[in-house]
Amino acid sequence: MRLLLQTAAAAAGFQVRSVRYARHWLFPVGYTFEGNNLVSEISACRFVELDRVALVGDDGEVFTARIDANNITFESRVPLAAPGYTYLDSEGCALAGDTLLVSTEQHGDSPLAVTPFSIETGRALDSPVFEIPDVVLEGVLENKGFEALATTSVWGDDRVAATTETPLRDEDFHRVLLWDLGGGAVLQTLEYRATMPVVEFESLVTSLLVLERQYVQKQNTIRLFEVDENMTKRQLFEWTVGGGLETIDESYDLPVDNYEGMCLYPDGRRLLLVNDDNNNPNQIGTQFVELEFDFFFNDLSSHPSPFPSPAPTPLPSLAVTPTPTPDRRRSLWLLSILICGAIAAGGIAFVCYSTRPLPAVDDDDADHIELSYDVAVDSKRDQQRVADFSRLPSADPEEEEGDDDNKRTSRSIDLV
Repeated sequence: MRLLLQTAAAAAGFQVRSVRYARHWLFPVGYTFEGNNLVSEISACRFVELDRVALVGDDGEVFTARIDANNITFESRVPLAAPGYTYLDSEGCALAGDTLLVSTEQHGDSPLAVTPFSIETGRALDSPVFEIPDVVLEGVLENKGFEALATTSVWGDDRVAATTETPLRDEDFHRVLLWDLGGGAVLQTLEYRATMPVVEFESLVTSLLVLERQYVQKQNTIRLFEVDENMTKRQLFEWTVGGGLETIDESYDLPVDNYEGMCLYPDGRRLLLVNDDNNNPNQIGTQFVELEFDFFFNDLSSHPSPFPSPAPTPLPSLAVTPTPTPDRRRSLWLLSILICGAIAAGGIAFVCYSTRPLPAVDDDDADHIELSYDVAVDSKRDQQRVADFSRLPSADPEEEEGDDDNKRTSRSIDLV
């Protein structure tokens, strides 16, 4: 049943098969760097280099920090400055080239806006200009403005997506506004049904990650959802005071707090979460939590990184010459995806795009199978696709009780 649910999720456009905790860093309330630069009230983040992240504070400032294998090291802190405003309640951010787009909410002198800023100087730039519809300006609640902001290509060409923390006055859904990356008027408005306030967006290739948060002192609830292009949602984790971090597969005893920021690492496989400590000694401090994704499909070429990256380390693999084994092969067409598999003790299953079924392979010692075959990709040339697979769970309910390797579902496919 679980395999069928995962198959349906993948076919619907969802990407995330599972989520797991990797590591975290905690900075105490009142932490400073390079003198009196206070790290506090972080509300959003985006990577601007492979190991460098920009962090927006909701007191109108932007930090930068380096993340290596063991540490987070803060580098700089600059105030955000926009003509005509003495205060900016900055809540979300997105990267557009070298420009940091920052969403602000109406709160005192702060406007409801999406504004481009220089990451290095913190000064507002003249363009692009993102027009806010009157219905939003008139219906937004005080201090409940644009918390969630991201660039995405889920709904066509590159778009900027934003929504308010709570629905507009007299509405029971969130309006997700989509602009062209170059600004201008809103191109499209989508309806998103939330169970709690929406505080952040981040985009995958075919789906959007949505962070919902209910903040009540010492009774926080955090939920992460994956949303497809039809605004259908599925929950990836829930994080509560009593239950800890509950993902699709695992449970972790990790303190929950007022998490508002999240951003993908440039590799597209890891997610960084950060909380807003409100400079409150009753909170845990500023905590960064790194999560790792397993995807149904492992084609990273469809999630291009804006930063240069080193060549990946090859995985150990077993070269296999395909030979038909029709007595151990079952195929299922679902939409345009052909799922070919063998469900037996120690068997290996394949999930692939193809015009013909692939053979089943039985090898008890293989963690990865490398299968090469020629595929016509257009009328001008052929391209070889190489697929990398992991074990699927056994069909035998008794064998489900076995070791972890036999419980794991297909983790990835590399098509290069």
